Amino acid sequence: MILGASTTSSETTAVTITASGLPATLSVTISVDGKEVGSIPGGASKAFDVDKTVPHIFLADAQVITSCSSYEGKSVCSRYACAKNRWIAEVGKTETCEMIPVCVHVGLRLVCTYEQRCQTTTDLKEKAHTFEYVAEHELLVSDVHGRDLDEWYRTGSDVSMAAEESIITRDTSNVRERDIFQDWMVNGVRVEGNALSLKMDQPYFVRSEYVTETQYRVRVTSELGNPTTDSPEGWYLKGQTATITVEAQIPMEGWVGALGGKMVFVAWHSLRGIESQTPKFTFMVEEPVTFRAEWRTNYSQPMALVAVVAALIAGALVLALHKSGRLKVSGQGKEKQASKSGT
Repeated sequence: MILGASTTSSETTAVTITASGLPATLSVTISVDGKEVGSIPGGASKAFDVDKTVPHIFLADAQVITSCSSYEGKSVCSRYACAKNRWIAEVGKTETCEMIPVCVHVGLRLVCTYEQRCQTTTDLKEKAHTFEYVAEHELLVSDVHGRDLDEWYRTGSDVSMAAEESIITRDTSNVRERDIFQDWMVNGVRVEGNALSLKMDQPYFVRSEYVTETQYRVRVTSELGNPTTDSPEGWYLKGQTATITVEAQIPMEGWVGALGGKMVFVAWHSLRGIESQTPKFTFMVEEPVTFRAEWRTNYSQPMALVAVVAALIAGALVLALHKSGRLKVSGQGKEKQASKSGT
């Protein structure tokens, strides 16, 4: 259907513009050389008068938005789009030549000759153009790791995407963090699985959901013994329970140790102070932490042995004195004392 056909002058010509692919309920605006000249309903055509001696730029709407929906505060829409919404009507020149007789009287005779005469006409090379529109839906993807997407896809096309199962966001000597994929939120509906396929029969807002997993390093140091954590490398999830252990006592070196001297565990220390006074300590991990074992010396057994040895030596000396001369003198003194008493 052609709308608004007009009668042109010798300097103008009619250019017919068609809007294809749009429903009749929608229309597009047409501009010529930057000036709006009218609109065309979907599926219809319209003629516009222009100067045929110069080129012209025809511009149609790049898109016609039909509807929009909002999810989580984000708007996504459907539209009809024209990828090539700009058309240049170029000028062409045509030269037409013909042989024209030229006659003159020479005396009583008429002498005729022919000469070529040419005429150049200027006109537009094309006098009709169709702007093609296709239905599209918007896909808006929000990703916390920056892989955002805002694209338009033709109605009925298939789109697939996949999220990484985990992404390391921090990796230091004491702290590790990674985001673990949970699910997709598609137009407000939760969809499980990191692979997602969509049929573009409507606009979509898609958001990926992750949960942050934090690990802290627990370190144990001790000048003695074998301090250990129940995690081989000392890494624990935030909020996880950890247990550290060390020997309760360790024999001392040399003869003191041979006599029972030992180093006895006193306490676990951190930067906050004393954390535990037992060699096995269980706690909840809330931050990276280093524990240091404190020890004290215990000489009680060697001292007891020394006391026993000293007592034995003292007893031996007393026994030796009983058998010595001092014991006899003491006996003679008793006899003399007894004799005087009898007198």
